[in-house]
Amino acid sequence: MKTDHVNRLALAACVLATIATGARAADPTMESDGLIFAGTLGGAVGAHYATAAGDDSDGVDVMDGTVFTIAGQGAVSIPLGEMLALQLDGANEFYTRSNDDEDDADSAGVFGAHLSLRDPGLGLIGILGGVGLGSSIDDSNKGQLGWFVGGEGQMYFGNLTLYAQVGYADFQVDDDTPGGEGFVEAWFAGGEARYFITDDMMLNANVSYGATDSYVDGEDQGDAWNWGVGGAMRLTDSMPIYATADYRGGRYYADDGGEEIVQEQAFLVGLSFLFGAPSLLENDRRGATLSSPMLPARAAAWTEGLD
Repeated sequence: MKTDHVNRLALAACVLATIATGARAADPTMESDGLIFAGTLGGAVGAHYATAAGDDSDGVDVMDGTVFTIAGQGAVSIPLGEMLALQLDGANEFYTRSNDDEDDADSAGVFGAHLSLRDPGLGLIGILGGVGLGSSIDDSNKGQLGWFVGGEGQMYFGNLTLYAQVGYADFQVDDDTPGGEGFVEAWFAGGEARYFITDDMMLNANVSYGATDSYVDGEDQGDAWNWGVGGAMRLTDSMPIYATADYRGGRYYADDGGEEIVQEQAFLVGLSFLFGAPSLLENDRRGATLSSPMLPARAAAWTEGLD
């Protein structure tokens, strides 16, 4: 499928950048306080479940059931000065389906860039932008690349990191529809909290929201919620390999005269590799601490099911 190829190319580009190429607030005795060249590369597998809901759920073309899912991500942070850094990152997720007659989402992915000013003892402020794509199995849509821009910031409180993003996205899945269809001319916002139990053991929780006036049929309003919790823990002292576990949920709503809703849940376990930083905490404060928003791509992927 053409859209799958584009998604895989976006993730592959980030992986290649990663291959080719913490924290003063928690420990003031650290040898260096400056920004570092660092990054991560990881993958996960698990189960994904989607179902229709709402008072007009009969109009939602979604197959109930649990299916296999696979996800991958990569990120690299490149210092450009004492406090300035460029980060490149990508993430992608795929869901297998046994019935191609349904309009279930089958993939969502983003590739982004971040430019930020950071004091590892205080926080970060920056801008972000990138491209992405969400596609469904019954892909009569054209699957054009979408894009997003926005701002972001972090604040550090000992072993706690607070992270917020806000931005604008345009992920059209059918330009033949007057006004466009998908997560079109939409805004989004999200927040995340990370707590480091030790330098190499982390828990996180996140939530994000987005809204558009042209979700389906070029005129019907829609909104989307994503939320999740997860964690990571180092497995061995000899190599920077981490076990990861994550849960995420999603709700995608379209108002076309009746409530049409898709809800999804995913449970994933995986491994990640850290390079350039001695610990998760130092990477968080001085390395690859940012991420590109997945909500616009996920919302676009569910457009066909809600149409």
